[in-house]
Amino acid sequence: MSTWHADAPIPPSARARPQLVTATAVILIVLGVLQGLAGVVLMVLSPSDLSRIGSIGNMDLASVARGIGVFSLVVGALEIIAGILVLRLSEGGRVFAIVVAAFGAFGGIASVLSGSAPGVLTLGLYAFVIYVLFSQRAAFQGTRQG
Repeated sequence: MSTWHADAPIPPSARARPQLVTATAVILIVLGVLQGLAGVVLMVLSPSDLSRIGSIGNMDLASVARGIGVFSLVVGALEIIAGILVLRLSEGGRVFAIVVAAFGAFGGIASVLSGSAPGVLTLGLYAFVIYVLFSQRAAFQGTRQG
């Protein structure tokens, strides 16, 4: 009768990504998608819809909303790129994600100070992202740069 022998396990070619780093990347990507969707909504609102929301003196609210929409789209795209780079365990992506999350945290602080309840959630998510990216620095050491 023959005996069965298991082969030696094949070591993975890349180190495993810590779960907190994966969660951070997913948070960045989700926040980026939501930010981008908000930008698209602001860009496609009609002037009549914007006039129902409010007006700012003699300013054309449609052009202001379009400008904010474009800015929101760009920031959302940067967050998605940062999330993808964090998923790839890129050291440069980690630093880029910290910078993007810091800007998001400042926006969360501004929202909290203006009395917006969702600003607390935004601030908490960006604070978590920054904390994880600083505390899990070892996961990014010796990995590709892009």
